[in-house]
Amino acid sequence: MPAASPAPGGLPAGRLQSLAVFLLLLTAIHLVAGKKLQLSQWSASADDNAAIAEAMAWRAGRLDLPHEGRDAAVDRMHDTAWHHNKVYNVFPLLMAFLSYAAAPLNESLSGRPDFWQPTLYTLIAFGPLPLLGFLVFRRATNSDWHGALLTLAWIAGSPLLPALGEARGAYLGSLNHVFSQTGLLILLWDVLGKRRIWPGLIGLAIAVWSRQMTALYAPALLWAAWHGPASGSRSSRNRRTVAAVFGLVVIAAPLLTLNYLKFGNPLQFGYGYIYENRSAGYVEDRYRVHGVFSHHFIAENAFYQFVAPPRIALGLNGLQVSESNNIGTGILWTTPTTLWLLVALGACFARSSTRTLLLCSFAVMLGDMCYHSPGFLQSGYSRFALDYLPVWLVLAAGSMFDDPRRTPTEQKNAAWGWRNWITAACVAWSLFYFQTITPDAYFRGVVGG
Repeated sequence: MPAASPAPGGLPAGRLQSLAVFLLLLTAIHLVAGKKLQLSQWSASADDNAAIAEAMAWRAGRLDLPHEGRDAAVDRMHDTAWHHNKVYNVFPLLMAFLSYAAAPLNESLSGRPDFWQPTLYTLIAFGPLPLLGFLVFRRATNSDWHGALLTLAWIAGSPLLPALGEARGAYLGSLNHVFSQTGLLILLWDVLGKRRIWPGLIGLAIAVWSRQMTALYAPALLWAAWHGPASGSRSSRNRRTVAAVFGLVVIAAPLLTLNYLKFGNPLQFGYGYIYENRSAGYVEDRYRVHGVFSHHFIAENAFYQFVAPPRIALGLNGLQVSESNNIGTGILWTTPTTLWLLVALGACFARSSTRTLLLCSFAVMLGDMCYHSPGFLQSGYSRFALDYLPVWLVLAAGSMFDDPRRTPTEQKNAAWGWRNWITAACVAWSLFYFQTITPDAYFRGVVGG
């Protein structure tokens, strides 16, 4: 195929179109989801984010969170652990690492090392998503326009949107899901692309340090290291594999070390200690009967992640999801483009790279289903679905649109085929659902979930 002719100024015409479509995507995100995102209002501090509080504790030479002057057994930050008369953060470490590193800059900007101002906070948390989404979906569909459409649907028409809305108020559980999306997209870009491995390791580190369950994507990275590019020699394959194993050790080491220092066991993440001195409740009772993980939770969690219908109520601002539906709504209702994965299964299993990623995503999904919490405080959506949703959407993307390589006769007989119509309808529904029905985000004043 001949190279694209340069546009005025020397930029190839294909790249110029990609840039133009990406700028249109940013505009569309602002117009469609700006009211929900409210990026100018994002901020976070140690007052309401346990990870930032942990980073400030490290600066003070301690691992536990300060609780002087109050009864921390019963009066402590939401979803923090009570162990040996100390309070600990149990959530993954990425926000703590970032807050520790950014403390001098934050102090120079605001006078407080623990306070993230909107510009820096949104640049780190939200900033990578549109670009990474566009690059990954564009490659998966071989189309600028299709890639932009799926990126818009993923950001503004999936559980990612309410998670972003919660993240603007430093809600740590949702913020970790937002960070994990960046990591998963970088991992997908590498495993399904040139398999350089170091980008995949960076992506996996971001994902695992945000959502520990995503560690189950490690086999996909090991597969990529072992197979590598088609022209790779056996010696280079061995070097990549050794580097990948070493990188996985580096990713796991800080998590396991801090678990040991906090709770005396590298495999004890402390989630059970959240419920010390807490009264009975839906999540508390599930944990006390069956523990943190159990097969007893699979059926109910699967219902809430996939098929639980939304409960709609007529409020002051029109039609909204009822707040009584805070355990979850199935992604088949909220993001029906997920169903394209069923069409794409044959193609996914036919290629070893996509087959490995798909099997890893099933393992992550099963792990989430065994967790004692289905993702509490998520009216009208399922937050835990974000652990595998971007992977499914990327793997299914190639099946969502009609083949652009059709013959002229085929194009004349079916200018817009059935796949395009169904995908457009699914995207339109998802955008309508999350923009019209899901309430605008608000500050809860709690962390975790």
